[in-house]
Amino acid sequence: MPTMITLVDNTIPVAADFNTNYTNLNNAIGSSTAITTYVTGDMLYAGGANSLSRLAIGATDRVLTVSGGLPVWAVSTGGQTVYHLSPVSAAFPTTNFPQLVKNSDTNWTAYTLDYDQTTSEEAFWFFALPTAVPTFTGATCEIWYRTSVTSGTSQWDIETLTRAEGEAWDTNGTTNSSAADTVPGVAQQVGYVSTALTTTGWAAAEVLLVRIARNIADTAAADVKLIHAIIRLT
Repeated sequence: MPTMITLVDNTIPVAADFNTNYTNLNNAIGSSTAITTYVTGDMLYAGGANSLSRLAIGATDRVLTVSGGLPVWAVSTGGQTVYHLSPVSAAFPTTNFPQLVKNSDTNWTAYTLDYDQTTSEEAFWFFALPTAVPTFTGATCEIWYRTSVTSGTSQWDIETLTRAEGEAWDTNGTTNSSAADTVPGVAQQVGYVSTALTTTGWAAAEVLLVRIARNIADTAAADVKLIHAIIRLT
């Protein structure tokens, strides 16, 4: 960067001293970097070695990030939005619902939803999408489960629906089925399956309805315990 001349007490500076400092100051703040004016919100950054550049303020809700080694404004992803579907927060139909079971194991006590092997059982959860949902291109439902058997598959049906003001509440949603996940080879070990969801029509400030049912076409010959599930916007 340009070096400013230091003026010394009791020494009369000459015009060249002021001119040099003026030139160097201009070089530092923009006259030699094509910056001639500034407006509210501008930021300065080094666009190259010993060269300043000006970055105009970004649009509302944009965040400062880096592209190609330089600062730029970009749409905020806001981090991921995750909705937790815990067994204790589920709502149940009048019939054919999984049992809410308290599991008092040696080290942990936790509630699970125990889905029957042969009867189609389901549970429901409800969420309010925030008024400013971060930008997302899709969603997944991730399920953690365990079972007493060591062979076979576990499979789930996830139905989702969003409702806005003026829309009918009691209507069918869209169902996405998980892959048939092979259960762990040791009893009560944790299994995991992730399923892409159809998000057509999802919008900010709507109510999100979620129904999870065990797909009884799976082959695990025992109850399957749903430990926890999440809906993750991606």
